[in-house]
Amino acid sequence: MLWLSRSTLWIALICGLGSLTLSPVHGQENDCTVVNPDTKEFYDLRPLIKKSVEDWTVKSTDDRTYKLNVCHDILDETTGMREPVGVGSFVRKDAKGISLGKQNSSPLIAENRLKLQYKGGDECAKTTQRRSTLIYLECDKTIKGLGAPEYLDNVDECTYVFLWKTPHACPTVQGGSSKMSGGGIFAIILSVLFGLYWIGGILYKRIVMGQRGLNQLPNVEYWRALSHFVKNLFGMVFPSCCGNRSRQYDYGHINTDEANIFIDDDDEE
Repeated sequence: MLWLSRSTLWIALICGLGSLTLSPVHGQENDCTVVNPDTKEFYDLRPLIKKSVEDWTVKSTDDRTYKLNVCHDILDETTGMREPVGVGSFVRKDAKGISLGKQNSSPLIAENRLKLQYKGGDECAKTTQRRSTLIYLECDKTIKGLGAPEYLDNVDECTYVFLWKTPHACPTVQGGSSKMSGGGIFAIILSVLFGLYWIGGILYKRIVMGQRGLNQLPNVEYWRALSHFVKNLFGMVFPSCCGNRSRQYDYGHINTDEANIFIDDDDEE
């Protein structure tokens, strides 16, 4: 039947869009949030991300200048590094930039401490190991704004440790962010497709085919059959409400002479 083929096409289209919306993208990085597996508390570090202007700048006691970002590449375009692409932290030394690790969007909780680690920087001094950055984030609601990272120490010129006290390292309510879930996006797509199905179908049958009344509805035969089936089913479940209990219900019957509830001005004469 024509209505069945059209309905099948719509279902296939909706399911296809739903699978694209809800399925994870291969290789997609974490979104800079983490859930404590023990307490189920949710942490969101996205407010600390620098996306414009300049990176977070940290001065150490030895007058070195460190620059870093959170879950994002550094913004400085004059780093002096050989391979600046993807770097999340670096230090200037004699006008030369040294990479302290590639940016990472997956915070961790280890030993009840929230941390963000960048690995794969330039080679450490007198060794073939790679430099890395370790940022400990500590919840502090007494600090106004975002707070700022502080340089603590480095281990063998290889691991550079920072401490960041900020209210954004405190647990929050999961789902409180403005980022929409896959289910929400799918619901919007489904609603739009359903609206296009009805509005587009009615306009086509009204303007192109000259249909009026119930005949304007897309796949009107299907909806008539469905309404008839529901009415018969209701009569079987609640016979006392529907007159004669011995009434025979014909599920395949379609009453094509039903009253027309869509009345046009042209039909009132």
